[in-house]
Amino acid sequence: MTDRKQLSKDISFDINEILRFNHLLNGFSLADMMIKNKIMQR
Repeated sequence: MTDRKQLSKDISFDINEILRFNHLLNGFSLADMMIKNKIMQR
């Protein structure tokens, strides 16, 4: 029983890590797009 509780805790932690990493990637791509837009405006 405790193993299952620990396993679900690990899984939820993994999902949080993936979401955080995905958020970072989206932030980088957004910054990349903004930089390209500024370059094109010049």
